[in-house]
Amino acid sequence: MRRYIMKCTSLFITILLSALMSFSIASSQELPKAKKRENVKYYLVSFTKFKPGKADDGKKIIHDHFIPVEKSIGREIVTFDFLIGEWDNITYYLLDEGPSEFAWDMSPIGEKFIS
Repeated sequence: MRRYIMKCTSLFITILLSALMSFSIASSQELPKAKKRENVKYYLVSFTKFKPGKADDGKKIIHDHFIPVEKSIGREIVTFDFLIGEWDNITYYLLDEGPSEFAWDMSPIGEKFIS
């Protein structure tokens, strides 16, 4: 019985010392501070699924009309056309103002696109 109590006591002391050491190590490290990221780009992603048999016509409209307009107004655009899968086209539009661009009913870049 006495050996059992000694083992439990030494185990308790070992755990207590380990906890105290880890606490002192953790308290000596600085906590992370709030920091804003630099050079971050935000994109609006458009997923398009065309009606059966209309994918080629739809992709032609995107490439012949939408992409040239986007480039003429100076907006960065990346588009992917797929032969298989759930989507026929996925387009990434750079948001110059970041997420705050969603606060507009009609953004300045949207005005340029329409005109």
